[in-house]
Amino acid sequence: MNFLQYLRPSQAQSWWGRGIRWTICLLVPPFLVALLGVAFLIWRLGQGPLNITPFVSHWRPFVVSGSKQDKNHVALYWDYISLQWLSEKHFSLSALKIHAQGLKLSSAKGHDFDYIHDAQIIFKLRDLIKGTFSPTQGQLIGGHISLKQDPHAAITLDLGKRDNATQGKALPSNKKKIDLAFFHSLILQNFTVRLKKGGDETKKIQLQISKLNLSYESQTGWQGDAALEIQQNHKNIALSLLLKSAGSDLTQWIARSSFFMPSDYALWLPPSLQNISYVNLPIALESRGHFVRKDRMGRWSNFTVQLKLGEGSLRQDHNAPLMVSHGNFKIIGQNDLSAPLSQRVKLQIPQGHLTLRDDNHQNADFFLNGEMKSDDLFTPKNIKITLALAVPKLDFAHLASIWPVNLVEGGRRWISANMTSGLAEKFKLKVTLESRHGWSDIDATGLEGGLWGHDLTVHWLKPLPPVRHIKAHAHFLSADALQIDLKHGKLITGKGTINVPTGRILLTGLSKRDQNGDIRLNLKGELPGFLEVLSHPRLKLLSRYNIPLRNVKGLLEGDLGLTLPLDSRVLMSDIGFDVKAKFDQVGFYNPVIGALEQGQGFFRVTSSELTAELQSVVRHIPLSLSVKESFAKKPPGEIDRALKVQATVKPEQLAQLGINLPPHMMSGKILAQAHYDQMQTVSKKAQSDLSLSLDLTHVNFKAPFWQKSAGAPAHITGHAQWLDGMLTSIDHLNGNGPALKIKGQAVLNNGDITGLTVTPLLIGRNKGSLTLGWPINNQKEKDYKVFFKGDVLDISPWLAKKPATNSKKKDEIPQKALLNPISLPTGNWAVAVTAKKIFYDQDQFFSNFLAGAHWAEQSLREAHISLARPYKLGVVLEDSSTDPLKKRFTFSSSNVGGLLSKLNLTKQLEGGRFQLNGYFKNQQEENAFGLGLGPFYGKMQLRNIAILNPPAILKLATFFSPTKWGQLGRNRFENVDASATLRVDDKRLIFHNGQLGNNALGGWFRGVMNLKTQILKMKGTISPFFSFKEPSRKLHKEEAITKLKKKLSLTALTYKIDGTLANPHIDVNPFSIYSPAP
Repeated sequence: MNFLQYLRPSQAQSWWGRGIRWTICLLVPPFLVALLGVAFLIWRLGQGPLNITPFVSHWRPFVVSGSKQDKNHVALYWDYISLQWLSEKHFSLSALKIHAQGLKLSSAKGHDFDYIHDAQIIFKLRDLIKGTFSPTQGQLIGGHISLKQDPHAAITLDLGKRDNATQGKALPSNKKKIDLAFFHSLILQNFTVRLKKGGDETKKIQLQISKLNLSYESQTGWQGDAALEIQQNHKNIALSLLLKSAGSDLTQWIARSSFFMPSDYALWLPPSLQNISYVNLPIALESRGHFVRKDRMGRWSNFTVQLKLGEGSLRQDHNAPLMVSHGNFKIIGQNDLSAPLSQRVKLQIPQGHLTLRDDNHQNADFFLNGEMKSDDLFTPKNIKITLALAVPKLDFAHLASIWPVNLVEGGRRWISANMTSGLAEKFKLKVTLESRHGWSDIDATGLEGGLWGHDLTVHWLKPLPPVRHIKAHAHFLSADALQIDLKHGKLITGKGTINVPTGRILLTGLSKRDQNGDIRLNLKGELPGFLEVLSHPRLKLLSRYNIPLRNVKGLLEGDLGLTLPLDSRVLMSDIGFDVKAKFDQVGFYNPVIGALEQGQGFFRVTSSELTAELQSVVRHIPLSLSVKESFAKKPPGEIDRALKVQATVKPEQLAQLGINLPPHMMSGKILAQAHYDQMQTVSKKAQSDLSLSLDLTHVNFKAPFWQKSAGAPAHITGHAQWLDGMLTSIDHLNGNGPALKIKGQAVLNNGDITGLTVTPLLIGRNKGSLTLGWPINNQKEKDYKVFFKGDVLDISPWLAKKPATNSKKKDEIPQKALLNPISLPTGNWAVAVTAKKIFYDQDQFFSNFLAGAHWAEQSLREAHISLARPYKLGVVLEDSSTDPLKKRFTFSSSNVGGLLSKLNLTKQLEGGRFQLNGYFKNQQEENAFGLGLGPFYGKMQLRNIAILNPPAILKLATFFSPTKWGQLGRNRFENVDASATLRVDDKRLIFHNGQLGNNALGGWFRGVMNLKTQILKMKGTISPFFSFKEPSRKLHKEEAITKLKKKLSLTALTYKIDGTLANPHIDVNPFSIYSPAP
């Protein structure tokens, strides 16, 4: 069917055919008209610029902010707008040119924000139809534009003081894609860009573009020049740029700037670049380089940057700034496309010079060169940097002022704080930095170099004395470690100088956040100075051994090691110690132990323990000491401190300890040991144990109470324990050996020793048990007790006669020593002795001995003594039941002659019963008895005693008694009775009314015996004709005495006794028998 048939009228056509005809008639003419209009417009645009100003005036002004009803709206105005189509070939759509004049943004009140006198821009039409802006040329002549920057560094149009909801739109908009691949021409003349910070009118900056003419041609590349100026607060930066052809494939650029202060412009940079505010010094740049001509977007081939620095500073956080005198750097860059990808970009610093001024206003020159290789200049991933730094001379006293804070921060902190003086020279440093993931992951992989230091002062641990006048060589072992070797230093203390021949300081972790130091010093010098260092409060290594020492001397050689974090605040718990040394010729004086000489040994102190050994001579006694102490907390029951002392003591050395033995009592040597241990108990108490041991095996000991020969094993031991410093026990007081067995322990009361018990007690012939008690210092009542109970008690050594050691005669002894009464010790005393046998001589003993005494305030209150065999003896002192001012005293013996003979007092008496009764006065008189007692008054009676080898007076009197001549042949005077009244004080024994006689003779006597000097002055008479038995029984009657004297008056011999008790002189007058009695 032919389609045209629908256009011909026909009566047979259907209703839908008529509909098609009418539709075509209505639509085709307008379409043809529009098509012709478009064709005409294209033709017109191709003929030249088309002024569309009248057409677009319907939308003038164009509101860009707010609404027309808003009194503060901002609108765009223009004077002239034209369009022009630019084609490369006939009727080919190539580009669209927009030309505008008199563009301005103004407020409703007439204020002009932005103005452009003349603006032209050309877009690629094909891309514009697709929604992409592809500018190829741009030109702005005359005018200005105002922008502002928000806190996030985003740039927007400055439209004045408008509400936040109606602020200007950000530039550029991200709703359209912009493609600069075909951009090849830009012309700016007399154009100003103004920028302010937010709404602050005082923070402004502007870019004054006098001329900018850049163009790109495929044959010549980019060419042109530019002259710009950045203006802020009357500070200007002049910038210039020149682009020109350099050969067939390259375009050269030359860019220059005048001096400017980077810190002045940090305000306008993004937060990531705000650190430029730290650069407070003038900088000038000059850059030359080449672009590859084929690359429209400016792929560079090489460049050279010359950087000049003026006088200023580099600010540092929380520290003084680095002061810069001047500097200059040259940087060369190359982009080698033929090289491997990771090394395509190469930067070199062939020469760099920076002069810093320290806080002493002295300059330090830093010379730098280096190289960088990467895959890209601006966004690299593979980076390798090598830098070399050289400094001819440095002053350690001011090093901190020229050492950047963030460069090896821990090492800087420690070196600047602890190496406080000295000079360094020949400082060279080479560092290698690498990364495979860009700048964020860059790390130092190599570090080389070092320096030499002279006359340094190194504080190894403040506030201890530093090492002075030392030479040092510092060198990097790796990127993570710096070693400083020390030589020829001196550690000067208040008590001597310690030489430091060598040393080493190792700083590690330089590339990490935290750094550590390892210090090793070799020490050689005087012991007093070394002890002062170790006992310093900062170290506290000897705080537990606060022993007062005087006249300390000695030599020491050893090593001191410290490990510590390089932090500004270092605690003792953070410091690791390792001190080891040997010492010789040590000597000192201690008030307790005396002088120590010829000491030698070694010790080691670490963070965890102390170990020491010492061999020396104390008071001429060689001894050795070992100490081991743990500083770490140990589990309960484990020893954390142990001391051991060993000594070999000879008899002649005991005198140095205040022990004076009689000559020839001991020979050989005693091996003494003492162990001290300390630990913590389960109940968290500090337990200390002291064990003592004496080895007497090699001792030959001869004493009256105990003897042993050399080679026979004998030991004495003891143990003491403390809890939290309080003495809790003294036990294991043991002695073992020939005729020696002791086991005892002390009695304690709240840490004070108040007594001693020994069970069993076997020393020589002594066998039994002993209990002693005494008061503590602050006890008001001073109670003492001495109790002995046993089988044998040997007191013969104390009763044995000692050889005279003093040639002085009795009358040469000072009278004060002779006349003083016997005094008792102060305090309340209770003494009791019970023994089955008590030896008073080598082979003589008494049996069933009982004795007891009690005294207080140096006055004997009561006492008793009893013996069972060989002769009964009883002594009793007690309070009188009738007179409180007297003490009753009785003494009785069944055989006084035998007793005196057993005691080796005299052999001239045999038998005899003795009885003494009397009393002591309690009150103290001028002539007291002693023992706190007054004089004694009493009566004695003696029965049936025989006198052997009687003196001549008795023989002579017997000669005049014819009935008793038979006794002359037996040389003994038998059946003698005696009685007397006597008085005793501390000096004299006075006899009154003494009677002596038997069945053959009778007589009387009186006189005085000096108890101190043992001098006798006696006199009396004796008669051969009268028995003395009868009157003696009536001795107490005065008339009996008178009667006796009358009977003897005609037949009595008189005599006198002078001399001493041991050597009496008897003078007899035989002719007195014929004279009356005196």
